[in-house]
Amino acid sequence: SGIAVRLAERLGPAHTSAFADLATEAIEGHFAQGRVREAFTLLGDGGVSFAKPRFAEIVERRLREALESGDMDLLSTYLSNPALYDQVRDKTLLLTCLSETATLINGTLKRWIPDRPFGFVTLPWNLGDAYLPKQLLGENAEELVPGDLVEVEIRLDTRGLRVTRAQQPSPKE
Repeated sequence: SGIAVRLAERLGPAHTSAFADLATEAIEGHFAQGRVREAFTLLGDGGVSFAKPRFAEIVERRLREALESGDMDLLSTYLSNPALYDQVRDKTLLLTCLSETATLINGTLKRWIPDRPFGFVTLPWNLGDAYLPKQLLGENAEELVPGDLVEVEIRLDTRGLRVTRAQQPSPKE
């Protein structure tokens, strides 16, 4: 795939569409064979940027298919690669997938509401803010200040985004 990228760069814009077709076919093949990491590697391989719009469509279609079929293992496999999150333009789809798979993501404490047992956490990838009950963090809640990282599991329900599980991130080794 790196050779194809370099060749496309040398041949110029007139051949970009043909190489985008080849890259799209390769990415689809990786997804079809369950090789998600390889699909993302191809996307990041030296600038397969001409395939990115198509890649976003492929990612969203694959997420929808896994969600509709109820294949939570496959959906979890897709979501195990955070590079995917940047590719999803349909944020409601991403939120639904995260919610259905109980995937922990890093959020940032936005604020605690004074005299109230809750606050809000800002989610990455422009997903918005989620309601965060203090009791989910237990005794550690009072130690957290705005700007602190919090690992959260979110649910999308009729009242919006809610945190259903929260913890302070484990220290990196």
